[in-house]
Amino acid sequence: MNPKYLLLFAAALPSLLCATQQPKVEARRAPLITRDGLQFRDLNKNGVLDRYEDWRLSVEQRVADLVSKMTPAEKTGLMIHSSLSGFTGPNGEVLGLPSGGPRRPPASGAQQPNPNRAFQGRPNMNNVQPMGNANPQQLINERHIRYILVRPNPSEPPAITATFHNGLQEMAEASRLGIPIMFSTDPRHGAGRAAPGKPVLSQWPDQLGFAATRDPDLVRSFGRIAATELRAIGIQCLLGPMADVATEPRWNRISGTFGEDFQLVSSLTKAIVEGFQGPQLGPQSVMTVTKHFPGDGPVKDGYDGHNYYGKWTIYPGGKFDAHLAPFRAAFEAGSGGIMGGYFIPVGHDTVGINFSNAMLNGLLRKKMGFNGLVVTDWLRNMPWGVEHLSEKDRQKMMILAGVDQIGGDNDPSIILSSVTDGGIPIAVVDTVAKRALRPLFQLGLFDNPY
Repeated sequence: MNPKYLLLFAAALPSLLCATQQPKVEARRAPLITRDGLQFRDLNKNGVLDRYEDWRLSVEQRVADLVSKMTPAEKTGLMIHSSLSGFTGPNGEVLGLPSGGPRRPPASGAQQPNPNRAFQGRPNMNNVQPMGNANPQQLINERHIRYILVRPNPSEPPAITATFHNGLQEMAEASRLGIPIMFSTDPRHGAGRAAPGKPVLSQWPDQLGFAATRDPDLVRSFGRIAATELRAIGIQCLLGPMADVATEPRWNRISGTFGEDFQLVSSLTKAIVEGFQGPQLGPQSVMTVTKHFPGDGPVKDGYDGHNYYGKWTIYPGGKFDAHLAPFRAAFEAGSGGIMGGYFIPVGHDTVGINFSNAMLNGLLRKKMGFNGLVVTDWLRNMPWGVEHLSEKDRQKMMILAGVDQIGGDNDPSIILSSVTDGGIPIAVVDTVAKRALRPLFQLGLFDNPY
């Protein structure tokens, strides 16, 4: 054989071996398929190994195949990043489900259900705390939502948390296409967030405490440890870190930042993203959604953007570009997501960041080259600069400006209505669906979400 071809084969050998190395595969509501001595989950239960079910293929191949099979309603469900709390039973079972109806039996070849596993029997509705007008069944099976922020109970045992998340993943696996859920969380590891005397997760300083150490290696190590703990309880996404530079000393969120030094904030932001995600997103990673683009630190008069009187950032001293530096560092580390701030960037646009085509499609996407997931902050009551628009027009404006997911909402029907009437092109929806599905594959959730 020509030596040149031997060299090419040797170079390709590691990837060829990796492509056939059996990952851990677990199915509870879908059958397992065996091909060439390897196992795969039959997520659409059709007895065929579809491309999106085949872990030997590239992420892009799997994503493209799945998007081609999805309905507009299933795609727009990916454009909502919902919140859920109050539906955990005393043993981790999922509460708030329809009672009295038959449960879907496990598909042939699937792991048999454990009688102690989530969503067994009649739910105890006395403990349900309603979330708007959506319970888990509605969010997952009817509205096709797959990104869900879960709020912590500081004293809840990890096994209860994991059981609850596994129960919701079972519901998702039983759906038409078996698309898994990405569970997200706000930061949980600060010492002040633990129940007194009952820390469930390891306890660490907030970001400002880490900044005092000026030690990127320590911050990176924290990220690795925290990611391991979060994955163990079924959480795969962190709504953080804060890459804001605290240049306004009256601001009330300084403790959540890495401080006022642009260089230090950039260094530690890069380190913490590397810690949580690793060299690239994989089954051990927690995806970061770095916030609040393009920098929430220079708020006018020290007020906060959650309030109408604090809805402006002013970037004094011509330092707008300097505030972008920590976000560039997050991009270098591969941050899977970015969250835009509530605020109006004075001198750069007259609407809030998540409504701004100039800030998202223009600056973030085109000039800075970010290709990951763009998630809004939880802004239903903070429509700064677009107060006069209807909810439908606000959501359409956000999607067309470059937003992929609207945070804190629980109903994709408004977006779907804009798709139906042509206000949002289906090509835009397909692009968003690909961005939302890609990390689900990268994190290994299509092969084992449990």
